[in-house]
Amino acid sequence: MLIDHVAEALKTLEELRRKCLDEIASDRILLSATLWNLYIAVQGCIDISLKIISQTRTQNT
Repeated sequence: MLIDHVAEALKTLEELRRKCLDEIASDRILLSATLWNLYIAVQGCIDISLKIISQTRTQNT
């Protein structure tokens, strides 16, 4: 489910947050993991918002 993917991405980002910025910036894999999980979290929130908007519009018509 979409919410589970967002929650998992946020959990991973929370773990990555413990790393120092220099370590992430100098490690291609850590940087990629950070960017990917940030993308999943943001895009997931956008998708959830669009579903809510769509359902709200459907109910109001």
